[in-house]
Amino acid sequence: IRDAASGEDIHKVVFIVFFKSSAIEAKVKRICEAFSAHCFDLRNLDRPREIEAQQDANYRELEDAKKILDKNTETRIRLCVEIAQHVEEWLWVVRREKATYHTLNLFRADVGNFLRGQGWILKDSVGKARAALDRAQATLNLPSTSMIERVMDIWPTPPTHFRTNKFTDAYQEFVNTYGIPRYREINPALFTAATFPFLFAVMYGDIGHGSCLLIGGIFLVLTEKRADDRSMDEMMKGLYSARYMLFMMGLYSVYCGLVYNDFFSLGLNLFYSNYEFVDREDGDEAEMQGDYGDSSKVYPFGVDPAWHISENELLFFNSMKMKMSVVLGIIQMTLGIILKGVNAIYFHSYIDFFCEFLPMILFDVGFFGWSINWDDRMQQGSCNYDDAGVAGGCNLGESEQCRT
Repeated sequence: IRDAASGEDIHKVVFIVFFKSSAIEAKVKRICEAFSAHCFDLRNLDRPREIEAQQDANYRELEDAKKILDKNTETRIRLCVEIAQHVEEWLWVVRREKATYHTLNLFRADVGNFLRGQGWILKDSVGKARAALDRAQATLNLPSTSMIERVMDIWPTPPTHFRTNKFTDAYQEFVNTYGIPRYREINPALFTAATFPFLFAVMYGDIGHGSCLLIGGIFLVLTEKRADDRSMDEMMKGLYSARYMLFMMGLYSVYCGLVYNDFFSLGLNLFYSNYEFVDREDGDEAEMQGDYGDSSKVYPFGVDPAWHISENELLFFNSMKMKMSVVLGIIQMTLGIILKGVNAIYFHSYIDFFCEFLPMILFDVGFFGWSINWDDRMQQGSCNYDDAGVAGGCNLGESEQCRT
């Protein structure tokens, strides 16, 4: 049956107790009350008219109670609807007042009845702050007793503040997770905005997957007004704040996918392959359409789709992507070292310049620059060696020794 108090379905056991004296009746009632049992008087079972009268009285009482409860429910709903129209405004007022009092608690009341506070403000915002203070005093009809003056005491290093916009805000937050640059230090977020999406695309280069990410970024950019909705959850707000980063990551992924010629890991014959399989059987060798070394037979953009069906596909693509990642990583690392040296010179920190920057740049250039013979590696990559191992000893277009 349904419990009248909680409204939930519960299991009940019905039993009848017969007794003769009022003393036993009192004991039975106490026992039933101890076990939260409901007691009903059944002495009128042999008088049906009285039972019907009692049922009618109970029914009318239930009807009256239902009308009262329905009226209370309707009143509560109406009050909730009226209050819901002002809840957002009231929350904003309460939060603003709490923030105001929290800030006032940071002031010191050590100069008569005045409150004194010290803090940082942008040089360009001093005029706006004074205008806002004068406007607040004029609104409340207060005498102009507040002032904003520069403190001449010796202060520690000022905090760092960067002006951002919708595009650079996500990259600045990304850089701040690793560390906030010092005051007047070069902000790496400017370089991150260009390098991070591209390095991501080097890893994630695929036309199909990149297009999905690009479409998602375009949708977030076109619907960016939804980011101002206060009812939006925190995850969606995070996605909207990174909308331009996601857009750039998708755009670069499509570009690198075109370079890799990958569309959901499938090769696209966009410009027609320069290789042809004659027998089209497993193990068949592809024949180049043209002379070896002919620049006109080079695939116009990206990787020739024939590599996607070759036996050494995995070896070729892993080698290409690994070498490209190493080269790009070295360039980015060298750029970071140069920025460190520029910061050291700007702050006149010569210990950092001589003990950190110079050893790092010498190790970087020495290990990746002079220790590797790039000319020799280019010669090996072009097969420009004769049988005696002499570089440049044969012509790619004429000598048969260069082809074997």
